[in-house]
Order: sequence, then structure tokens, then C-alpha cells
Amino acid sequence: MNPTVAVFSEYHPLVLNVVETLLGKSCRVLVLSSQTEHWRINTRHLGESARIEIQDENITSTLAEFDYAVCSLLTDERENSSEDRIARTIQNAQAWLSKTIFIIPLAGLPEKTLKSLEAAIKVVDFSSTVVFLKDTYGPRMSSSEKYGLGAVLSGYLRGGEVGINGEDLFYPTFYPDIAKEITKAMFSFGPPYESFAILGEPLKGEQIVEILGKEKEVRISFGRAPQQRELLPGNVVRTSTRFSEGIKPTLEWFRQQPARKEAIVKAVKTKKSMPPKAPGVAVRRYLLLAALFLVLAPFLLMATSVLSLVVGKNGLEKGNTASSQRAFATTKFTARMLKAPLAIAASVPVLGKAFYQPLQASSLLERASDIGIKTGSVVDGLSGLVQKALGKEVYDPLLYSKEMTLTLENLYQEVGFLEGDIGSQKTLIGGLAHKLINNLDLGDIKSKILLLRGVTKELPSILGRDKPSTYLILFQNNMELRPTGGFVGSLALVTFDGGRLSDINVLDVYSADGQLKGHVEPPTPIKDYLGEANWFLRDSNWDPDFPTSASRAEWFLGKEIGKAVDGVIAVDLEVARSLLKATGPIKLADYGQQVSSENLYEKTQQEVEEAFFPGSHKKASFLTALAQQLLDAIVNYPKNQSSTLANLIQQNLIERHIQVFLHQKEAQKAISGFGFDGSFLVPSCDGNCYSDFLGLVEANVGVNKANYFIKRSFALEVGAEEGVLRRSLLVQYDNSANPALGSPGRYKAYLRLALPLDVEITTTEVLSPDAAATPPEIKDVGGRREAGVLLEIAPGQSKSVKFSWQSPTLLNYSKQGEYRLFWRKQAGTDNDPLKLTFIPPSGVDILFSPKFSLTQAGSFVYNTTLARDLFSRVSW
Repeated sequence: MNPTVAVFSEYHPLVLNVVETLLGKSCRVLVLSSQTEHWRINTRHLGESARIEIQDENITSTLAEFDYAVCSLLTDERENSSEDRIARTIQNAQAWLSKTIFIIPLAGLPEKTLKSLEAAIKVVDFSSTVVFLKDTYGPRMSSSEKYGLGAVLSGYLRGGEVGINGEDLFYPTFYPDIAKEITKAMFSFGPPYESFAILGEPLKGEQIVEILGKEKEVRISFGRAPQQRELLPGNVVRTSTRFSEGIKPTLEWFRQQPARKEAIVKAVKTKKSMPPKAPGVAVRRYLLLAALFLVLAPFLLMATSVLSLVVGKNGLEKGNTASSQRAFATTKFTARMLKAPLAIAASVPVLGKAFYQPLQASSLLERASDIGIKTGSVVDGLSGLVQKALGKEVYDPLLYSKEMTLTLENLYQEVGFLEGDIGSQKTLIGGLAHKLINNLDLGDIKSKILLLRGVTKELPSILGRDKPSTYLILFQNNMELRPTGGFVGSLALVTFDGGRLSDINVLDVYSADGQLKGHVEPPTPIKDYLGEANWFLRDSNWDPDFPTSASRAEWFLGKEIGKAVDGVIAVDLEVARSLLKATGPIKLADYGQQVSSENLYEKTQQEVEEAFFPGSHKKASFLTALAQQLLDAIVNYPKNQSSTLANLIQQNLIERHIQVFLHQKEAQKAISGFGFDGSFLVPSCDGNCYSDFLGLVEANVGVNKANYFIKRSFALEVGAEEGVLRRSLLVQYDNSANPALGSPGRYKAYLRLALPLDVEITTTEVLSPDAAATPPEIKDVGGRREAGVLLEIAPGQSKSVKFSWQSPTLLNYSKQGEYRLFWRKQAGTDNDPLKLTFIPPSGVDILFSPKFSLTQAGSFVYNTTLARDLFSRVSW
């Protein structure tokens, strides 16, 4: 639900700017004022369907619930009216514990009013912020201001002489900038200060005169004494619009007001008027073309705005933030250009209704572009932080953390407002908006923003700002596939100190394992199929749930070499390959090698496997050199393309080539929420719904790198019947190794299919003429049931494994219901082909997400690849 904001204020053009900004953010606004008619006249341009209600403050006592309040003391001239407004605001805000912003001038407010406000807010329970303003100006300002810059401009607009001292100091502050900062303070997770001033750039009186003189001739005397300077609050927020920029639309607004034209436009002598001549055909044609252009121009601008928004979105998805930011800036510029003429057109009686929806669309486009710009800044900020953390430049990660956290908070609010705005538009505009953002789940995006905020808040701790943080990096070779991605042949201890990478210590896993004292009983398959009587760090990743295996790896590390760490990160060869594809080949001078994304595996195997023996430092030395050169390439990567690296890292996290387990609780909660922790999800649902899942867990137990030659494909069939769900999975394996390779090309793997606990596994069989029937090894672990079987494939051969299982259900197909399937991709695997077939009960109408194809046999089929986890939903 969109927030409700109560505005306690007499009419003031600045407060109207705040109201317009709130409406632009999809808020519902309730204005409480004794000048209700004045408010209604000045809000006609907002249209009949605007979310604004105006009430007489003298009649309304206690309000219905509202989320935020604004109390303005800018215009009160009646005796005690300010104190009454403060009391009324506090009474209502206290009732609903609403966050409240008090807007007061730095000059002109009676001392007793200030004391009344200070005394009142000391005893309240709600969050409050006092905003001080000075020298405000903008379109719709009054020409009878009494103080500071307002008095100077009032005299200027009336054409009279104004007394000013050249040394007077002014802080011209533009209305739209003030409205933006006030709403930012209102919707942030916490106000920046208990009180602060919003001020523009400081200018002396003589500078004000110089700028005004560029617009029209001025007659200003410099004879009087300098004005008394007010004591500014300790906290000041500076605005961006310069006086030379903001004064132009301000004066333009006055020129468009008939009653004010004589005050600002110099009188000119006109010649004696002559009877007008009737326009000729050519003149009429030009007038017609001009009118047609004026009608079409807003729609051409809107088309440009929409197109540039699409270009920006696509650029952001591809990691090109530079081009996306330019496109979003174009959207914002054209949307803003649209708003002014559309607002004027919408205010025209009767005919104006036709322009209200385009006006809404322009606001929506501007907000969407702001979200795109902020998203790009977050991506660039994170990319830049990675480069700083890996580089040698001294910086403070706390500053980065605060800046990104604040940006994410603002982004969260903006996405929420966009979601509400789109949801409230049950019109053509709303439908187009949904298509434009490609049916994104904005609620899910907001959740992810909050999760990312959890990471950014803990960045100082993660990067060792106050004390060093050390992490265990597991190098998993997915050419020898294991449950969490690959065989742990090497590891590294990486330390961050003061926000920067301070040490990398690469170790051969056999060097660490050789220091283990005592016996650790391994899982049965390790003992039976790997022939290991003891359990070591190199085989610690036997559980597919990465947090479980990471904790076990930490335990082994402590027992073997006595080291404690702050987290564990697993990476496989695909990570290095994708980074090399972006950075280009790197040279290892000490080894006389050039390593690229194409030859990474071959060069690594050549250097670390040839003449290897336990205790050798050859592997560690080569991997250290490779890691250091790759880090240098990342640090020196062009900053304007840094988002490309961010996208690569994100893709590797999504596809489970990188898995992260941290001790910082908030950060780990966020990582888990994104699905980057490698945990084994066991989903559930309520009502007339069945939540199903499966995941194949494959472990190469042949002590070789045969996965280099292995290709696999999946075919799953789900049959839904009354009272039962029947499933069968066929996994096809092809071993492309040359038969002459012999043992190194033979694939020996232990397969485990993870399923819900309520299933009955009916059959498990290896489909091969020479395969002997063996019952599956069934075990319940971690909220799942696993069926295990050993598979061996000689070089040049193919084999299939078929699993069949069923489970009872209470699904009622005559009522609305759902079947949900989660298919977990194993870490370390590639984009294996997948075919999913669903056979519904007879006579039931089915809807699919993603979309399935209907076959002649009456079943529904979906073909894809298992590059990442698959979520499928069947509803009826």
C-alpha cells in the first residue's frame, strides 16, 4: 500500500512543490489548511484523479491513520497560528507515531514559536526532523515576500528600486531541490540529522544583481547597511541548482501570468495599429503545420523517452553501464520536458482529461529512469570497490559502505513508488508500463535490494577495516567433479586488512592433509569407491549443501594447519575462464606461458600435474602466479567497463561456479537470500499445492580428470494422477575420450539423486547390456532422501541411468491448485540439455510457467538447459 502523508500548512508554492513530489512518488496526500480554496485553485493542474485530499484544519481534529507528516510554518501571519499548527501536528503524529518533518524559515519566525517547537518535540515518541530554509525561490513564488532574497526578487518583479548591500550573503535555494531533499529525508530509513538546513550556493548581493541584470535592466541601490547574518545550523545539505539556472524558469513563470506582465516586461511604444490583413494560403498552411507539430511533439518526445528507457535497461543487463546511463539520462530529460506542457494541457477544463494519462506516463518514465541511473551507480560502486579492495590505493571502506547503503535505501523507496504507481494505473498506460519493464517482479526486486543492503552495511567488517579478515578459498577442479563443484586440489588463505587485499597464501591440499593427526572416519562411498580409509580436507566437500561442506572444510583446516578463518569461498575453473575471456590472455613470465580462456585447463594441467608428488610446491607456485596476474588484470581493467566484471561475477554466482559462506551474519543472510551460498533448498507450499524438488549429485571417484570428456542430458517425466505423483528421470552420459587413453579417460562416478522425504523410490537402473542390477543406496540426510548408485563408463562409450519414484498427494484437481518443481543445478556442471514432460490428469485445464508445448499424445513438454536452477510452476 502506498504511504499516506498529512501536510499541515497554509498555501505556499514551496509546499505545493513538496506535495507534487509526494504525488509523483505515488503517495496519498492529505492537506490540512485554513486556506482550502486557495489550495484547490492551485492544485487544479493535478487533475481530478490525483491522490490528494484537502480539508479545513479548523474542522478536522483527529485524522485517520497516516504514515508521515509535514508541518510548514512558512506563511503563518495570524497570531498564535504557528503554535496551533505545531500542536495539531504533534497531536496527530503522536497518535499514529508518524515520522514528521517540520519546515521553518531561518528568519522571520517569532522566538516564542521556535521555543514552542523545541519544547514539543523533546517529549514526543515519533521520529521528527526540523528543516530550516532561507532564500527560497522558484516558479509560483509570491511577489510580496518580506525577507532576504524573497524581498529582493519581489521588488525586482514589481519593477521598483530595491535596497541591497553588495556584501549581503544569500543562499538561493530552488523549490524543486528543497522538495527533493525533504522527501529524501522523509523516506530514508532514518533522517540524516535531527535538524538541518537546506541551502543553495552562497552568493553576495553584488553577484545576485549581476545575475538578475542579465535577465532585464535592474534599478537597485547599494546604500543600506549589510543585513544581519543568521546563525546557520551545524548540519547543512547543499542543493545543486545554481541561481543563474533556477531564476530563468522562475521569471518565465511570471511572464506567463497576465496580471504580472507589466511588472517584469519593459513597456514598449507601439505604432498606430492598422486593420489586420486576412492571412494568405501559405500563412494558413504554416500555421496548420505549426499546430500539428505542437500536438504531435509531446507524443514524439514520449516515444523517444520510452525507446531510450528500453535501450538503458538492455545496456544495464549486458553490463554496459556507461551507455545505459546515457540512455536513462535521455529518458529523464525527455520525460521532464513532457511534464510542463502536459501539466498545462491537463489543467484545461474538459479537454484536459485527455492529457492526464500521458502526464502520469511521463512521471512514471522519469521515475523509472531515476531507478536505472541509481542501479547503474550501485553496479559501478560495487565494481569500483572490488578494484580498490584488490589494488594498492588507500581508501576507507566505511565511506563506500555508507554511500552504497544510502543509495540502496533510496532505490528501495523509488522501486516501491514505481510499483505502486504502475499497480494503481488500471489503464492503457499501466498495461504498457508492465510490458515496458518486462513483467519484472518489483516486490522481489525490493527484497533483493534490502538483502544487498545487508551486505553493504557489513563491508567494513568483510574487508578487514578494523581488524584483518582471512578467508579460505577452495580451488575446485570441476574436471574431477565433486558434490560442491570439483576436487579440492589446492586452497588459498586470503587476508584483507584495512579494506585491501594484504596477503595470498596458496597451498597444495596434500601439504595440509599430510599434517592431519589421528583418524577421521569418512562417508561410506569415499571408503568403498575412492578406497580412502581416512577423511581429509581434499574430500571434505562430500555434502552438496555448501554451508555444511564449508564448515567441515574449516574444521579440517584448523585440525591440519591450525588456522581459523572468517569464511569460505569455493570457485571452479569456469570462474577463471570467464574472467580471462574479459581481460584477455595473461603472461606468466616465470613459466614462459601465456594463459587464455581457451587454453586455461590444458596449461594448468600441464604445469600442476606433470611430475607432481605429494609435498611438491610446483602446483602452489604456479597457481599463485596465475592468481596474482589475474588479480592485476582485474585491478587494471578499464573503469568504464567495470560493470562487465560485475556481471561476470554475478553470472558465476547464479550458475554456482562461485559459492560463499561468511561468518558475518547479516551478509550471509543476504548471500543466502540471493541463492549464492550453495545451500540445498528444500522448498514447501501450503494449501492445494505440492512442492517437488530434485537434484543430481555427481562425484567423480575415478581419481582422474575424466569430466573433461563427459556430456550429460536429462529427461524428466512427471505424471499427475488422483492421489499420486509418478516421476522418472533418465540421465544420458556420453564419454568422448579416446579409447587409447585408457584409465585416465574412464569415468567412474557415484551418483546420488536428492528427492523429497515422502517419496518411494521404485527403481534405479543403469541401462547398459553389461550393467548388473544393483539396488540403490538410500539415505535420508538434511531434509532430503538420496538414492545412490555407482556408474562406470569406458572411453568412447555411452550409458544411461534411470530413476523412478512416486509419492502420495492430496491434490484436488477440481479446485484451484499448483504443482511446483525446483530442479537444483549441481555446482561445477555446465548447461546440460534438459527435457521436462508433464502429463496432467484427464480433463484438467493446465497453465504453465515457463510455457510448455502441447504434444499429440496429450502431454506437455518444455526444453531448456540446466545452466542454473530451474523453477517450474503448473497451475489449474
